[in-house]
Order: sequence, then C-alpha cells, then structure tokens
Amino acid sequence: MKFLKKYISKFYFQNFYERPSKRHRECLLKKWGKLKSTHSFYEKIEHHAQHLVNQGYTILPEYYKGSLLSDLKSDFESFACNQEADQYKQLYISKDNLENSKSLSEAVVDLHLMELVEYYFGKPFYLAELQGKRSYQAILPDYGNNMWHHDAKRKQVKIFILLTNVLPDGQHLDLIPKTHKIWHDFSSYEDTRFDNKKIKHIFDNYGDAVKCTGSAGTVIIFDTNMLHRANRNGSNRDVWVFNYTAGRSLFPIGKPHPDAVKNYSSKQKSIARV
Repeated sequence: MKFLKKYISKFYFQNFYERPSKRHRECLLKKWGKLKSTHSFYEKIEHHAQHLVNQGYTILPEYYKGSLLSDLKSDFESFACNQEADQYKQLYISKDNLENSKSLSEAVVDLHLMELVEYYFGKPFYLAELQGKRSYQAILPDYGNNMWHHDAKRKQVKIFILLTNVLPDGQHLDLIPKTHKIWHDFSSYEDTRFDNKKIKHIFDNYGDAVKCTGSAGTVIIFDTNMLHRANRNGSNRDVWVFNYTAGRSLFPIGKPHPDAVKNYSSKQKSIARV
C-alpha cells in the first residue's frame, strides 16, 4: 500500500501538477516576439526562460535600479527596525507587511518577472508566501538551510531580490544546476536534507554548484525542488523572498497595498489572490 501511494503521488505530480502546457508557453513566446522591438527586456526574456527551464534557475543582474530599488530597500529597513534577530542571527520581516508597502506589492506581481514564472509553470500560478530576511554574518554548524537541501513542497518557484551586494565570498546562494528535475522521495523534513555522503553522489552525477551573486537589485529565480543551500559568510545580506505555486501549499498572505492594487491587471490580481 505504501509503495502504491508513492507511485500514485509521483504519477500525479509529474503528469498533471508539474507538467506545463506547451500551448501556453508557445503563446508567451509569440507575445514576446512581437514586443522585442519595443522593449529591451524582451530581447533577453526567452534566454532567461529557457535557462530557468533547462538549468532550474536564472539570474537577472541589477534588475531593480534607481527609485524602484530605493523604495524596496527603504520599506525593508522601516520594517526591519522593529524586529529582532533570532538565535541563528537572522531577522525575518512578516508577510503581513505587504499591505504597508506599495513597492513590495508591485514587486510580487512584477509584469516581466511574472511572465518568466508563467512560462516555467506553463499554466496559471499564484503567490504562495513571501517574507523579508536579513542574515547577519555568523559562524554556525551545518543546519537547516545551510545544509544542501530541497524544499519540501515539490515544484515551486522562488524569487530573491537582493537588497545588498552579494559577493562570491559573501552570503550567497549555492545551486546545483539541473537537480530540479530529480524526483525526491521524502516523508519528513529530515529527508529533504543531504549529508556529505548523499551530496557526493549528486555532485558525481550533476557536476559543480553555481554561486548566485550580484549587486543590489539583482533578481534570482529558481525551482525550490533543486538542491541548494545558504551560507553565512561575509557581510549582512538583505533580501525579499517570494514563492509561487501552481496551486499547492498556499498560505495566507494578506492584502497588497491599495494604491498598488489600483493598477493591477486581472492576471496580477489572480496571482496575488486579491
């Protein structure tokens, strides 16, 4: 019976929940082709979309600049000043602050970023959860997200917006490309963490990890099913984190800022679950 449940679960996820619609993706490609001559972003969007599909991640250097980045950093700081770090020297900003930030409410449904996520899922999707996080420099043993792991939610897309510069020897995210396609068999949180023996087998088959770095304003998009880890080297790192899903693991997220909602399209309202 246990084997049968695992088989049914794998069949369902890989053949229905996780499978994108080719037609949906083709429609997006046609739309982008028409927009290449009018907007510079669409000259590279197909590259980012295919990299996300094939490698499991893509990086958009300095995507946010100027006043947009300034507003995201300012709102982050205003929320962070009322919070304290936990025992692991990390400070978390609640998703309840979404309605208090126009810039954050715009970023979670950013038109171009959402088109990349939509291409990846190949179907309608939704904002699952969000938070802000400040990670202070710390020397800590391997634990939790500092270990190689995949998230325990099957297929989800996560977006990091870097609010501070992240260097190769700093608090960067490590990813192992193409591991987003692995079917992980797990029944507990512990099963999603990989010790040295398990991760060596992965490296033998998939090659080296990639360091995700960049200047403030850089956006990192990846499938949380791929193997990844954090580290606590270097200066403090501030980041906004958004998770998207095709329907599973939806958590309460609150209402976006009313001034942002006024300009939402019907698709953005659906994504933000307004």
